[in-house]
Amino acid sequence: MNIHEEILAKSEKNGSVSLYRHLKDVADIASVIASNEGLDVPTARNGALLHDIGKASSIFQKTLKPNYRPKPGAYFRHEIASLLFLSLVREGQKGEVVEMVVSHHKSVVKDALDLGLLDLDEYGDCFDVHSEGFASWSPVALEILESLGIETHPISMTEARENYEFAVEYCKKKRESDCSLWKGLLMAADHMASALEFKEDIAADKIFIKPNLSCYDRRSELYPLSLLTQVSQVLNI
Repeated sequence: MNIHEEILAKSEKNGSVSLYRHLKDVADIASVIASNEGLDVPTARNGALLHDIGKASSIFQKTLKPNYRPKPGAYFRHEIASLLFLSLVREGQKGEVVEMVVSHHKSVVKDALDLGLLDLDEYGDCFDVHSEGFASWSPVALEILESLGIETHPISMTEARENYEFAVEYCKKKRESDCSLWKGLLMAADHMASALEFKEDIAADKIFIKPNLSCYDRRSELYPLSLLTQVSQVLNI
């Protein structure tokens, strides 16, 4: 099932990938990576499903049109719009999901283009910019998320603002030097999904298959080193 195929994650020149398809692919890959790296799989999946949901915004969809020309000084970051749905994940996942969503393209603060969440928050209109038309486009976003397995509910503007403010405060408490395994996980899954999006199905369950290297266990007098079993013997220690 691929609902709302008209809502795109990428423009026509970049493949016209539907938002539903992209979110599903990233979530499938993120789940496998998390499982193999010892990270919480439900958190990884929810963060992956939310990471680009802000692309359902009518503002973002306009940017994908061939004749789109941005207004001078205008800005819109789909990642920030995605944070407005943060209350759809349980309390214990919110911090990790913020890490996955907010900085998978830009730095949180002191971004090279001053487009980080905390950079933009200083302007005072960041929430207003990213929640424009929210009542119109959020139901479509919720339908996409519901179809991908997230339990949803209507999100009011008040709830959306609370989600935004939670993310801002969380990021303020994190040190600039802090690295994030969750950000790394999301970026890896996101890039891999984009690289494989031309395939009809992504075999995410095969990402971490251990290769069969038994052919290298063969021993023969023709290859003396193959008969050695101790590193000390190889190094003549």
